[in-house]
Amino acid sequence: MLKIKASCLTEKGVLKPEARNLIREGLGVQVLLRNGTVETLTNMGGSTYYGKVAEDQDGRPIWAKVTVAITMNEYREPTPKEPAPKAPKEPIQFE
Repeated sequence: MLKIKASCLTEKGVLKPEARNLIREGLGVQVLLRNGTVETLTNMGGSTYYGKVAEDQDGRPIWAKVTVAITMNEYREPTPKEPAPKAPKEPIQFE
């Protein structure tokens, strides 16, 4: 874990762009595959990392793309949204 010895927040409580860029530049993204191998992805600029992680049986490469978000907010699992109940349809009658 990176420990920064300065305030990373602005007066409004937002992460300073300089701090975000420093963290982004210091990041390295590695993917641990199920077979136990580790593949390192290359920074493609900004928050995007890209790299070859496997090959299929014909020798064609399989690529991975990862986008990283840097935030001060703690991660929470998204809650599933329940659809709004629909009103029952009334039959239309003519006289």
